[in-house]
Amino acid sequence: MLLAAFVVISGLMTSYHTIAIGRLPPFFTPGYFLTLGVLNIVMFAGFVSAAIVTRKTTSWHRRLMLASLIMLFEPVLGRVLPFFIIPFVGGPEAAMPVLMENRDALELLRLVVHSGIVGVVMLGDRLATGRFHPVWGYVLVAVIALYGLVNTVSGLPMVAEFAGGIAPAGQ
Repeated sequence: MLLAAFVVISGLMTSYHTIAIGRLPPFFTPGYFLTLGVLNIVMFAGFVSAAIVTRKTTSWHRRLMLASLIMLFEPVLGRVLPFFIIPFVGGPEAAMPVLMENRDALELLRLVVHSGIVGVVMLGDRLATGRFHPVWGYVLVAVIALYGLVNTVSGLPMVAEFAGGIAPAGQ
């Protein structure tokens, strides 16, 4: 439980301080980056909390703990998937304009891969137990909701103003 608390605190602090020192990737606005970081951590904390509540029902507990880790895959996918695209667009120098131009397509790709990870875990669970556990339905909904919420919430003027206030002048 302490480790999960550390992950939540360090995740929130990292999101905040990344904006505060102006180290955002160029294709993210401060509002988008802050919303993405906070919602990833909130989803992680929600699944860990549910796992703690269901710790005596091991079939739910272990799947909810795995779900909490799956919720943290989004930043990994955001960093790894472009490496598969870079060789096809002419190298690193040519990649940045392409990635910035196709940000929505890259986000859709992340959603599809993230949902696919959940699908693979669901299939493995089905092969191992003979059924789909209900947890995976919640995880799939949470993954899809994460991407939808990030795009919706980050576009709110209040969020953009708050995150812009954290960022150094000129960002």
